[in-house]
Amino acid sequence: MTATPLWQGTMTWKGAVYPKGDHDYFSFTLAAPGSPVLVTHDAGVPGSCAFDTTLYLLDSNGMLIAKDDDNGPGSCSLINKTLYPAVNNLPAGTYYVWVQRYLDAATIPLYQLDLTIQ
Repeated sequence: MTATPLWQGTMTWKGAVYPKGDHDYFSFTLAAPGSPVLVTHDAGVPGSCAFDTTLYLLDSNGMLIAKDDDNGPGSCSLINKTLYPAVNNLPAGTYYVWVQRYLDAATIPLYQLDLTIQ
């Protein structure tokens, strides 16, 4: 999936984990080196999370850069350079993200994934 930038360096996606075991995949391209911040939360409510996500960030070869379970709001996920130094100043290129329900335990009717480049 792709997203429409809200403003330069920021994108947002909305998705659902359905059926149980579904994984949602997203991609983004860094035009220049940067440090992505990725966070899941309730759609339209950045400080709230009524479910439990796991978030993965991969490079263009599909190699895992970072994985997070509960560092975001509530039981949601957050990947940033403070928590995961490997995401600090990533080279320009295409990156992949996937969101799933923790342990594929249930569905998520609606969530939001935000990306900001620092």
